Amino acid sequence: MKAQRMLLLLFWIALSLLFWVGCQNEETAPTQETLAKRPFILNDSMYVSDSLNLLGLHEKLWYYINNGKMDSVENVGVDMAQVAGRMLEYREDSSIRMFYYRGTGSIRQGRAYKGDYSLILHGAPKEEMEWLDKVGPHKWRAESYSGASAIYASLGDYESAIFCQKKSLEFVEQVMPEGHYYHSNNYSNLGHIYLEAGDVDQALYYFHMLLSFYTKYRPSSLSVPKRLLATAYMEQKDYQKALEYCLESINSAASEEDEERKARNLGNSYLLLGKIYGRTEAFGQAEAAFAKAFSFFRDSPSGHLEAEPNIIRTWEAMSRSYKLEKCYQDALAAQEQALAISKAYYGEKNIKLLDFYLEMGQLLTLMDELEGALMVYQQALHQINPDIPSDHLIYDLPSVEFPTTIIAIELLKARATTIAALFRKSEQMVHEENVFAAFNLAQDFIDKLLSNLFTRSAQSKLAQNSISFYEQGLRLSWEKYSATGKEKYLEWAFQFAEKSKSSLSRGIINGGRIKDFAILPDSLLKKESDFKLAISLYENSYYEEKGKPQPDSQKLANLEENFLMTLYDKNNLENQFKQKYPQYYQLKYQATPPDIKEIQRFLESGQALVEYFMGDSMIYVLAFSREKVYFERVPSDSLLLESIGAVRTALSTTPSKEVDETGFQPQMTAYARQSYLVFQRLLEPSILALGKKEWIIVPDGQLSYLPFDALAISPLSTKEENLHDFSGLDYLARHFTTWQEYSAASMLQRKQKKPKGKTYAGFAPAYEGDELTASRGIDTLKNEQLFSAVARSGLQPLTYNRPEVEDAAQHFNGEAFLGHQAQESVYKEYGGQSQIVHLAAHALTSDEEPLYSQLLFSKSEDTLEDGRLHAFEIYNTRLDAELAVLSACNTGAGKLQRGEGVMSLARAFRYAGCPNIVMSLWKADDYSTKEVISVFFEKLSQKANKADALRQAKLSFLNGPGHEAFKHPYYWAGLTLIGDNTPVIASSALPSSLWIGVVLLGLCAGLFYFLRKRWILRE
Repeated sequence: MKAQRMLLLLFWIALSLLFWVGCQNEETAPTQETLAKRPFILNDSMYVSDSLNLLGLHEKLWYYINNGKMDSVENVGVDMAQVAGRMLEYREDSSIRMFYYRGTGSIRQGRAYKGDYSLILHGAPKEEMEWLDKVGPHKWRAESYSGASAIYASLGDYESAIFCQKKSLEFVEQVMPEGHYYHSNNYSNLGHIYLEAGDVDQALYYFHMLLSFYTKYRPSSLSVPKRLLATAYMEQKDYQKALEYCLESINSAASEEDEERKARNLGNSYLLLGKIYGRTEAFGQAEAAFAKAFSFFRDSPSGHLEAEPNIIRTWEAMSRSYKLEKCYQDALAAQEQALAISKAYYGEKNIKLLDFYLEMGQLLTLMDELEGALMVYQQALHQINPDIPSDHLIYDLPSVEFPTTIIAIELLKARATTIAALFRKSEQMVHEENVFAAFNLAQDFIDKLLSNLFTRSAQSKLAQNSISFYEQGLRLSWEKYSATGKEKYLEWAFQFAEKSKSSLSRGIINGGRIKDFAILPDSLLKKESDFKLAISLYENSYYEEKGKPQPDSQKLANLEENFLMTLYDKNNLENQFKQKYPQYYQLKYQATPPDIKEIQRFLESGQALVEYFMGDSMIYVLAFSREKVYFERVPSDSLLLESIGAVRTALSTTPSKEVDETGFQPQMTAYARQSYLVFQRLLEPSILALGKKEWIIVPDGQLSYLPFDALAISPLSTKEENLHDFSGLDYLARHFTTWQEYSAASMLQRKQKKPKGKTYAGFAPAYEGDELTASRGIDTLKNEQLFSAVARSGLQPLTYNRPEVEDAAQHFNGEAFLGHQAQESVYKEYGGQSQIVHLAAHALTSDEEPLYSQLLFSKSEDTLEDGRLHAFEIYNTRLDAELAVLSACNTGAGKLQRGEGVMSLARAFRYAGCPNIVMSLWKADDYSTKEVISVFFEKLSQKANKADALRQAKLSFLNGPGHEAFKHPYYWAGLTLIGDNTPVIASSALPSSLWIGVVLLGLCAGLFYFLRKRWILRE
């Protein structure tokens, strides 16, 4: 018996060794013959045939992954999961369970490669993660997270990829011995992900960590880390350092003893050397380096076949070098070589081939062979959908499905822009309907991928990458409209401009109104609400921990993991909405841009809307009134761009209060001339064409930072150039009412709130400090300040925020929370119950971490609230107010993200459901803000429209008494309205007790009249 137990123990040890061998990087695909020669030990939970099969499948899986044969990964995963699942039916065994999860993970990896992301979460479903949690720290968990990281990186979701790779490194550091190659794998992977994400500094950090690791543990193999450092420096355009590290990599590789590794590293180093020479336009040296790379790969000891992927990469690099040299025919020939070898090596249907087709199509476009480029794109699409013909060109694609992958979207975008170029060249070759259909098809897939991505950063990156695509559509639309005057081209242009504002804005477009549609059961609405709350709590806890002087890295990692798990569950719920409640899903997640007729019907007789799109060389201007349309493009030359920047700087910089001929007068003259140029080029033609007095402005790019009502609308005369007083300028605000919107679609979706019990709630916090401050906040915190626990203590008291709130509360007979009463918990209790929410406070803003921007309340002993209302909290709450007045610094400013807009506190309030926000575009001066806002509320209480009330308040300050230095637009122009120009519907300006008295008095009068009438009849 003892001998049998000893034998079983030896069997288990041997089997464990076999499993360990199976985890290693296999160089060749295993065969049944090689498997049969291996010793096999039978565990009592396994069958002999299944065990051999499982080991073989695992080795094949690694081979296919390492050699890029991803089409086979899913099939092997299916087989592995089936075999391991059958074995688990006999007995639960942790080793077999892990093999089962390796199989299911491979299925997900293969599907993700094809564009099906429905099963992805860290490369594992929830039950798998829970099982892994029970296992505790183990190399299996490290491998699982590392594989998931690769999936996320292929998606372009670098935030999740980095998180998973860091989790992998965390487990490796816990369970693997110092110096194990798993450490170096994680450093390398993190460096690659950061490099792909465009964060070269972080990539360099991890590649230097990798070099330190190799120097200590593998000093004979320094070629790899040096080559990676050279790659990062090349991407940073530090070509001198890149060249130095690359040459060092060649020297290190030449001294290696292993001939196979030596040939591979020398080939890869010369390949990189060729890239560097190509980037620096040393094309002769680049070609010589590529030739050396070819020789090392082809003459490697393992043979020609094993070098195929590297040979393919070398042909690709040569093609790009020829492209830089503008030798397009040579570049195309090199790319065709790469494609031919790839087909032989990876197979005809491998999705990896799409990259080659895309590059070939772009080269043909540069050669003006547009039909050839279209045929190449069509052949690529045939690879992923055989219903599309590959032997003859078609312009109207049938209704077919494509995987929602980044490369598929890039192909569809390239196809659309090429069809547009061909249409521009010869309308006889392409019907215009096919052009618009091609753009629509690409747009649809952009929207689909946006809804599949988990994180905001990945969504934002995709939106930014789509801007040039929309610009191509706008360019063609303008050309055709200007030539023909046909409305359909104007409609195209408007669709492209609206789409460029990003599908991510759908949350703003729909913010708040979903609740009014009884489409979902209450249980699902509650579940959706619970997810928003959970996400808010995770973000709050994460930033709170990160803000500590010594944050707990383990706690941060756990919070990140729980956060992504919650996002995964939320994504599953949204998929359920999509399948079972398509009306709700489309309403909330797939907002469709309106057409021009809808916009015109919405506008009132005296109103016009102007929407901008800032392209690389042109600014497109679309303006509409009820009766007319106007479409023009303006060259964004250096003079205009410099004037926009100068106006923004002049407005947002505290002006000198010195009034003399050498100081203030030149400031005013420069501002007047530059702001008039901006008005003359961007707005005056629209005003002249449409002739309206009220203007809704949908800005784009840098224009989002400008208050248009502060632009001068007439040139200075010689006499006026000697003025010192800014009040003498002829501002747009003197003649027109303006307000802003995020998009035309968001304007249409506006739904006026019903009157509530409370009309107004104002908050004027008190802050500690010795000296008074003239501004309400700290502008754009540095990263080290952002997470400093003492940043709050540096704020100084405000002098005028209290009287500002007191005045406003009197106008609306509302609640004024002053000093210590103005706490975050009080805001959350009363702010959502009022039609008007008014925050006269300090604000801390951050361009680096926009979600961490915050409005500050009075300090309290509350353990649940920290007195900081963060942007991420606002995004995840529901705000039913009709109007939010944010009279603090920079509440309308923030990081500008193309395809997304300005990431500001005001945007967070709009996303939460508040349709109207008064925001500040720069630092809010304490005194002047109080003066403008007080008049604004006075006018509102007199039933004035919101934008009219704000305009009157600004003019009152501008024309009123006071030092002429305070007439500078810095002091009055920064407050801007996002929303609509309607009155606030006040529930009542009378207290409830007075209303009760009025009702009782009315009842008494009615009773007296009734009794008197009966008495008269009796008489």
